[in-house]
Amino acid sequence: MEVGIAEKAGNAAGVKTSTAVECERQTFTTRRGRGGMARDLTQIRDKARKESELCFTSIYHYVADEDNLRASYRDLEPGKAPGIDGVTKEGYGEDLESNIPDLAQRLARLGYRPAPVLRAYIPKPGSDKKRPLGIPTVSA
Repeated sequence: MEVGIAEKAGNAAGVKTSTAVECERQTFTTRRGRGGMARDLTQIRDKARKESELCFTSIYHYVADEDNLRASYRDLEPGKAPGIDGVTKEGYGEDLESNIPDLAQRLARLGYRPAPVLRAYIPKPGSDKKRPLGIPTVSA
């Protein structure tokens, strides 16, 4: 068994603590492009249930995958309010074939920084109070 040390953020006293995590040397990684993200994530879930001692490395490559970014774009509901930059789904889609590779590259090199969320307040039913609502951008 291999033991890894996971650093936690500071606790109330501001002291960093460490937790030992035991895991097998064997890891499971998925391959891109085999049946799409949903199917691969289902396979990961099934593998995790069957082999509880298995350590997973990373599934971040799904985040930066252009096909998954296109699928995520298609799943956005049209006509929703734009975020702080004022760009709608339709506006972002006008240049989708250059926007997707650019976003994928920024995600892959960890250079993506999300834009601030537009804050709006909507009334609570049966009350004079309002609750905050965050409206994200389509992409920064």
